[in-house]
Amino acid sequence: MFDITLITMGKLKEPFYISAAAEYAKRLGGYCKFNLLELPEARLPENPSPAEIYAGLEKEADLILKEAKAEKEKMIADAKKEIELERESSISSVKQAARDVTLTLKKSLEEKFQKILDEKVSKALDDETVIAEVLVSVLKGEFEDSEVVLPKEKIDGVRKILSEKLNGDLSKGIEFKASSLPNSGVKVYAKDGSAYIDLSDEECTRLLYPYLSSSLKELF
Repeated sequence: MFDITLITMGKLKEPFYISAAAEYAKRLGGYCKFNLLELPEARLPENPSPAEIYAGLEKEADLILKEAKAEKEKMIADAKKEIELERESSISSVKQAARDVTLTLKKSLEEKFQKILDEKVSKALDDETVIAEVLVSVLKGEFEDSEVVLPKEKIDGVRKILSEKLNGDLSKGIEFKASSLPNSGVKVYAKDGSAYIDLSDEECTRLLYPYLSSSLKELF
């Protein structure tokens, strides 16, 4: 929008002219930024000579030029300020857009990474040999007299592999129960209620994720 400054010598005195000028300035507001600058007229005697008139006009001209120069400098300064604000706003918008893209990409990669990890852990804990090897480590500790809960279809296979890996005395204290949950993996309970280990795929994924995702976080 244009900035228009109208410089006049003297002021309107009649109310109807003042009102009309104000209305016109209001209508111009839709098309430009309108400013009215009223400067004082040069004082002349009652019957001025041509030389006095010329001197008065020259004085008014000097005043107009002075005010016009000041107004020009103000308009240039305002324009520079507006340009700088627009530049800063543009830079800020670009930075925000870059942050949004980065966050979206990060979220997408984390979701894909989580999905891959879920699938890998679930597949690993669906293997009867892996389950048996995990139980060997657990049952040699404080879980010699334990209740092992795992998917029903895995019980016979895991029991067979476990019997081959553990001596008979240790395996006698193990009781197998079918899990009612759809998750793979295994849960081990000490029969006296003193301890409990959750090795379900869901819990293993939750425990592994912070460590495996550290390299992913370094990208951002």
